[in-house]
Amino acid sequence: SSIHGEPRRPAASACNASGRGGSRSGARAAFTLIELLVVIAIIALLVGILLPALGAARGAGRAAVCLSNLRQTTLALVNYAVSHDGRLVPVRTDLTVAGAPARRWWFGLENGAGAFAGTNRPIDPAGSPLANFTGGDLDAGLACPDFPAEHPGFVPKFSRRSAHYGYNGGLCLPFAGATPKRLTDVRDASGVVAFADAVHQDFNPATFQEPHEVAYRCAGAASGAAHFRHALDTANLSYMDGHAAASNPPDGEPIWADFGGPVVNLDTAQGAGTRYGFDTWTVSICGTAGGGGP
Repeated sequence: SSIHGEPRRPAASACNASGRGGSRSGARAAFTLIELLVVIAIIALLVGILLPALGAARGAGRAAVCLSNLRQTTLALVNYAVSHDGRLVPVRTDLTVAGAPARRWWFGLENGAGAFAGTNRPIDPAGSPLANFTGGDLDAGLACPDFPAEHPGFVPKFSRRSAHYGYNGGLCLPFAGATPKRLTDVRDASGVVAFADAVHQDFNPATFQEPHEVAYRCAGAASGAAHFRHALDTANLSYMDGHAAASNPPDGEPIWADFGGPVVNLDTAQGAGTRYGFDTWTVSICGTAGGGGP
């Protein structure tokens, strides 16, 4: 008994004091193999669900940048026309710079000293006739994030990126000295394309270049054609009224090539029943009655 006469409690055994021989308070058992496999399977399932959604979101973001660039470039085209008696920009003008032959493309100045052939030709976007009519950087606005520059079939014509969009050749012959149409010549501004996602092909079906223009491509003719390179085989197009939208390939048109997306003409009727209000240059090349082009 204790000094005060109370019964003395027995001392805890060594096993109980250390927790051995019984369960320790608050202790957790390790994961079993089955539990670990279940967790891994759940993580893999979540990754499989989220990755396509993240990829689609990135693709939508790239397409949105492309649409914005097309709108800004079209705004520059309209502003140029307003400052040039309503006349649209030429696709190309031949001129002389510092005593040497040069070409002023709608997307930049090429001072090739008369060569104008082959690849890696110099191009300066600051020399574009549209450069003074943009609210920002024309050069950045000519880039499409989904242009397949890494494709093995891509043959860069210039020493740096030029334009990933084709200017509607129906609005101006894509040759030097051609007189562009006026804004007021276009009958349906909301239905006539100004610029489009495009690539240019010459006569090698396995290769492509950045486009100068986008027109109606027919057998035996080399030209730019629409490139449906965004998600779900869509191409971004801007129109003469300033709006831009995605479009799927029109039914009935052949696929000329596929470079990360099909290359297809925009105009299923080769311009017959045109919205332009005038005949375009593809009439003479493709032998079509009515206006041509996209």
